[in-house]
Amino acid sequence: LTSSRAFTQPKIDSLEKVLATAKGDLKVKTLNEFFRAYINSDPIKAIEYTREALSLATEIDDKKGMAASYNNLGVAYKNQGALDKALEYYLIALQIYEGLDNKDGIATTKNNIGNIYSFKKDYGQAMKYFEESHSQFIEMGDKQKIIGSMNNMGNLHNDLQLYEQALKYYSESYQLSQQSGKVYADPLNNIGNLYFKQGNYQRAVEYYLRALALAREQNDQLVVLNVLSSMGEVYARAGQFKNAQAY
Repeated sequence: LTSSRAFTQPKIDSLEKVLATAKGDLKVKTLNEFFRAYINSDPIKAIEYTREALSLATEIDDKKGMAASYNNLGVAYKNQGALDKALEYYLIALQIYEGLDNKDGIATTKNNIGNIYSFKKDYGQAMKYFEESHSQFIEMGDKQKIIGSMNNMGNLHNDLQLYEQALKYYSESYQLSQQSGKVYADPLNNIGNLYFKQGNYQRAVEYYLRALALAREQNDQLVVLNVLSSMGEVYARAGQFKNAQAY
């Protein structure tokens, strides 16, 4: 699930307080938290923090900190479209997590690797990593991550034009998010995309409007932007150019 959340200034202020006195692995963890705080607003600053975290983690042999830093670098390079570089960092992170037998780290990194292969259109490898990470999330009972991995599996099946299976994953992802009490707009937006690809514009609009209402409620601006541009495309395809332009 790729929804970006902007971190507020108080979050950064409190991290700065911790960083002022933090030592050892706590300092590594805090530097990596800064990465998460800045990745959407200032990617260059974010990379500086995680490189500093990696260098300290390597120096003090903090394996968990090293893995987290490599994973962060993977995220940063993926966002820049440098997929091979991102994959390289993710694979190093995975190797370290496997050495630590850190189940959450292994599953999360495999999910990230699946995304890279998906972007590279290597669907066989993407499927392998997504399925492995999905079954590990189920084993761990991590609902939020199960929701995200189901969404990713839906995207993969959508790319493979296996629409029925894609719809099943999106629907399950949405239902599970409802049960968990934290409803995501992403699965609804993806169902809209699926109907759009099939030329069923009426159903597409129906799901886009539901996703839009939910994303606005949650102040998830990234999904709001995605949905608005999709709505514009739907109306353009339907020849309703005035509506298209408004969206």
